[in-house]
Amino acid sequence: IETASFLLKKSWFKVFIWKFLFFYFPPIYRMLGFIKRISKEFEDYYALKTLFVSLVRPNLEYASVVWSPHQACHSERIERIQHNFLRFALRMFRWTANPLPAYDSRCALLGLESIEDRRRIASALLIRDLLCGRIDSPHLTSKLRFEQRPYARRRHAKLVPFFHRTNYGKFEPLNNAIMNFNHYCDLFGFRSEESRGIFCDRLKLTLLTERLGQHRSR
Repeated sequence: IETASFLLKKSWFKVFIWKFLFFYFPPIYRMLGFIKRISKEFEDYYALKTLFVSLVRPNLEYASVVWSPHQACHSERIERIQHNFLRFALRMFRWTANPLPAYDSRCALLGLESIEDRRRIASALLIRDLLCGRIDSPHLTSKLRFEQRPYARRRHAKLVPFFHRTNYGKFEPLNNAIMNFNHYCDLFGFRSEESRGIFCDRLKLTLLTERLGQHRSR
């Protein structure tokens, strides 16, 4: 907890994203290549999903709350690994459509969320755990302030993000987590003792609905 507090306080996420992209990507691609070589005769794509979720995806989201990128180019580069896996896992469908089904639709076939959505869920869960006391960090909890409302609203109270003049500061880890939590604060039961899993499931369903809605509107 103290290490996480230090990293979030010092906003070293820029260092971590560059280190992740340039030093950790080659081993992740090698692991994906290993899975593709040993499972090229597999016909059960759920078995392939188990291998990917167990051996590859944890490396793509380890400590993502600290280093989660806000630039689209970095996010797409990370997402490309799951793109690669989906093309391999669903190759037996022999798609005839051109272009191929949307990435979100292919993720839904295997019950996968996008890596970006999983990072957003992780950052929202960080705030939820701080509010509920699951994470015991007085330093981080002291930085969470609810907005003061002059009159009652139907929507839940939101947390106040920190003011920054640059995107680098705006998307520092804790501030980014606060903004993600505010976007989905209506899903959090402030007055109920609901489990962490219920909140997580609501987030997954909402994010999936948003992505499919964006795809239909294009």
